[in-house]
Amino acid sequence: MPLAERISRHAEMLDVIVKNDISRWQERFIHDLKEVTPRSAERQQQNKVATFPKLA
Repeated sequence: MPLAERISRHAEMLDVIVKNDISRWQERFIHDLKEVTPRSAERQQQNKVATFPKLA
């Protein structure tokens, strides 16, 4: 690979790394968590494989 191409590819990769640091990742992660609608207790029960009554 020619030197000019390596330099160009390195610059592009470095740009992505600089823009997507841990702070940016955290901001996006927290934002995405806030967008999630909490499930109701009834909905959570529907997703269970099996439920058993209490014996005592």
